[in-house]
Amino acid sequence: MPIYINRNNEQLGPFEEVAAVGMLHSGQLSQNDRLIRQGETEWKSIAQFFPQLAGTNSKPKGSTFGVLLIVFGMIIGGITGFISFIILLSIDPKSQGYQQLATYRIALAVFLVICFIGVIMFFTGLLTNSVAKKKNRNLTTKQVGNNSK
Repeated sequence: MPIYINRNNEQLGPFEEVAAVGMLHSGQLSQNDRLIRQGETEWKSIAQFFPQLAGTNSKPKGSTFGVLLIVFGMIIGGITGFISFIILLSIDPKSQGYQQLATYRIALAVFLVICFIGVIMFFTGLLTNSVAKKKNRNLTTKQVGNNSK
């Protein structure tokens, strides 16, 4: 059934229930908004209207693991990238001996590999977060769809 939203004494809608849940997750609904289904007589708060979603008026949460991967990936990638840059600047093939030049190149290769691992961690964290948010959003939409029948 269509849903209407009362915001500051202004009626908005009609909206499908799934769209209203999406608005709730995207932060478009506030705790002051009131909702009503077509045919009902009493306006309800978000907590009363969606009791199974009480307190979820923010965007779906990502995974803690994803956030940690993002943070550590940025730290590892940034630090090792900076160190690699410093090593690269310090290499002067004309004034350094062969042994020292080989050592610089090995160190540079190691730091670049670690930097690459940091970048992979960062993007894996972004992907993990994205998947967790999508899974939470789909799960919530299914719960609301099942409870409204």
